[in-house]
Amino acid sequence: MVVENASNKIVSRMIANDVIGDDERAIYSYHIQVMLESVVGHAILLLIAAMSGHFVEILLFLLSFGILRGSTSGYHCKTSVGCFVLSSLACAFVVLLKDLALRYILYCQGGLIISMIIIFLVGAINHPNMGWSDEELKAARRSSRIKDLILFLLLFILDYLGIEKTYLYCFGMGIVQCSISLVIVNLKGKGGKDDEEEC
Repeated sequence: MVVENASNKIVSRMIANDVIGDDERAIYSYHIQVMLESVVGHAILLLIAAMSGHFVEILLFLLSFGILRGSTSGYHCKTSVGCFVLSSLACAFVVLLKDLALRYILYCQGGLIISMIIIFLVGAINHPNMGWSDEELKAARRSSRIKDLILFLLLFILDYLGIEKTYLYCFGMGIVQCSISLVIVNLKGKGGKDDEEEC
């Protein structure tokens, strides 16, 4: 795979330049690969969104999801292809359900508030590939709760300022998607540190 080879080359160069030790190869290779796949996947999604005339909506969705996801972790697909397919479906649903959601905006707002409460209560999930220490997990939970509150205030202010409901809906759906990811992990019992699920 091209991305895997690229991440291995980057890590090999980091080891050769004494930036990291050889014993850290696997963890750095994994995280660089995930980052590269994320950049490529997001670029493709935004290109498709631009070609279909939904660039701003998808950008707002990905932005809010990305802001929270870095702290909360949550459900992970077993492969990067699975992650891309799931992300594409999530983006498609945001666009396809937009008109229906705007017709029932109060239900959407209720769902958004429930999602924000879930994120605030759970904070973060220590997925095995994250490998957070207890201190890092506490910091991630604190960070996700702070981000959750900031996003809540931001949405409240933007709504008060009269920003178009379509944009608020798309931004809010990123938050809802993040909470769904946390709920799935908790329902499957996959949130523990010692979980051996492959991604």
